[in-house]
Amino acid sequence: MGDIKDYMARKVIILIISLITFLIFSASLYAQDEIKWEGTINVTQIEVGAYPKVGERITNWNINVKWEEVERVDVQDGDGNLVGQFVRLQDDGSTWSGEQSGTFITEGVGTLAEEIYSGEGSGYGNVIYMGWIYYSLSENDPLAKIIPNGTYFFLKNSGSDLSFNTTCTHNYYWSEGSSTNLTSSVAMAGFFVGKMFAGPYETKNPVKVEEISSDFISYDMLAFDTQARVIVDGKMSGNYDNSIQMKSPGGLDHIRNICSWDIKKGLDIHPIIRKVEKSWLPMGGEEENTVSITAEIEEDKNLAGKWEFTLYKVSNEKGYCLNSGEGEEYDLEFVNNQEGFIETKDGEKDGEWIIETTETSNKAVVAIQSHDYGAWGKLKARVSVDGIWYECKTENGDDYITVPFDEDEDRIADYWEEQYDVYDKDENWDEDPKPSGQNSNGDGISLYEEYRGFEDESYQHERLNPQVKELFVRDEDGLVAQSGFDVVSGLRVFYIGEDGWTGADEWSDSFYRLTVDSEKRVVNFNTSGFGHIVDQHALHVVMKEKGEIILKGEDSYGCVFSTLDSRSPASTKYVAVFDDEIVKECRKTVELEMDMDDEFVLTNEEIEAIIEQLIIVTTLHEMGHGVGVEHHAPNPSGGDKMCVMRYFSLEDIVLGLAPWPSIFCRQTDYNNSSASGKSCWSQIQVSDE
Repeated sequence: MGDIKDYMARKVIILIISLITFLIFSASLYAQDEIKWEGTINVTQIEVGAYPKVGERITNWNINVKWEEVERVDVQDGDGNLVGQFVRLQDDGSTWSGEQSGTFITEGVGTLAEEIYSGEGSGYGNVIYMGWIYYSLSENDPLAKIIPNGTYFFLKNSGSDLSFNTTCTHNYYWSEGSSTNLTSSVAMAGFFVGKMFAGPYETKNPVKVEEISSDFISYDMLAFDTQARVIVDGKMSGNYDNSIQMKSPGGLDHIRNICSWDIKKGLDIHPIIRKVEKSWLPMGGEEENTVSITAEIEEDKNLAGKWEFTLYKVSNEKGYCLNSGEGEEYDLEFVNNQEGFIETKDGEKDGEWIIETTETSNKAVVAIQSHDYGAWGKLKARVSVDGIWYECKTENGDDYITVPFDEDEDRIADYWEEQYDVYDKDENWDEDPKPSGQNSNGDGISLYEEYRGFEDESYQHERLNPQVKELFVRDEDGLVAQSGFDVVSGLRVFYIGEDGWTGADEWSDSFYRLTVDSEKRVVNFNTSGFGHIVDQHALHVVMKEKGEIILKGEDSYGCVFSTLDSRSPASTKYVAVFDDEIVKECRKTVELEMDMDDEFVLTNEEIEAIIEQLIIVTTLHEMGHGVGVEHHAPNPSGGDKMCVMRYFSLEDIVLGLAPWPSIFCRQTDYNNSSASGKSCWSQIQVSDE
């Protein structure tokens, strides 16, 4: 180790003497501390043994550079014109790590057989002793041939804070297993990048061109770098691999110095990208909408750059809501033909696009268009100033924003979640708690699907309420709307149109040996699978002639065509109300009120009202079956006389002896329990999950 230490000490002394006038000369300078340089320097020193010592000792250093431009010295020509500037670099918080390993073996007769080196360390310190850059500021710079624009050099600092301890284990010949451990400090391996600036400077600023000698950068460091280095595209980047010949028998044969560096210039600016307005919600179909996002440089309003926005990870749901629209196009895109922007280009991945400004500016505003009520994506931005790209951050330091505003990134706008107090729920949550006390919470529509929404029978889009169970109904003849089923059941009934589902199941004239097509009557069919927990089905309610149905025996005002293998809308092919049977039964019952002349005591209007009310009660009863409610047991006519699931006497109602049923009973006792032992209310099941 002694030879190399002596050699390095001599070289450092020479450098200090050569450069001292340059340091003195910069006494009168001005600060420019907002300009930074960041990157890495990797240094490897390989010491190779000289016979009879064989082997090598390797020391590696990795330096994370943080430098700043702190001083500038103007260069003027004979007429006083500014032709260039020298800029001094100063450390601004660099960090480093190092490690040493290797083995030397002494061959032949001797006492020392083996030297094994091992050690590592890391730290924080001033890694640069000196660093200078020359910038040409004139097309007619008289120094252009001597020192081109962007020429730089820098070299390593010294000091105990740039070292770590290493252990050398000595193994000896004279006694097997005999060894000693020696600990020593390893200083950072030297690096010297670029040809050194030198010349007859005086302590003044500016300096004149004629005071700079023609051999200004002729100082090669043969053991290190031998080339003049120039900044390219705002970067100091390069490498060297040179050796020092030692030829010291029993010591070192040569020392190999390897260095590479990649250091990027950057202004100390932090461009910001603003988040989407929180209340903005995406739309689709004929209600497609846009949102504008701003990115800007806040620190210096005079700085201008070229802006680039990248829209990526964009959703591509089917259609534009859960039950309307077609296709699987991406749900967000940059607005076409935006003023100040070039045409959008594709990114590296699917669902990624890039758009750039045509001019430099301090601020850029980009517009994004939504094609879906559940549209979602990420947007990032960067700005190029003086050829260097700076990534935009949000107010809280993120590299991107979401469109729409969605901090928990569940693809549901936070604004909507907060409206319904479900911000802490994930996209698959389906616990609609209202109305309570029924067979289960939830309606088969996940939180994300409630947010993305549906179109109703009037083709109006609506986002649903995740706190209330919705029952989807195809009400061709208006039976359910007329019945007030939503009030009786507590459910929110969502009426869908002809195109709002996957279509009606095939008609059957018998409910015996019935099969249900599970792919029919699905309402949330436009799904990519995200936030989709189950194919939820609608109840199909129709008015039919009883003569079309093959029934077994007893009279019936209506029926459900159900497989009975589950107790939710998925199992029900049709809910049918027999208007012909209802009219016939009403006429038959009203005959009891005829006078001696065979004339109805009731008016036609009163008879029509009875028919209408019987249709309502029948619809409520059959709808109850459609959501899993059974008949009363053991006596279908027993229990709460107000319950629509109970068999009742129309004659008693016409005679005023009993009220029209109008509720789903909530009591469970012997007289009015269902076959399952539950109240009718507690059997109601909406979700198909």
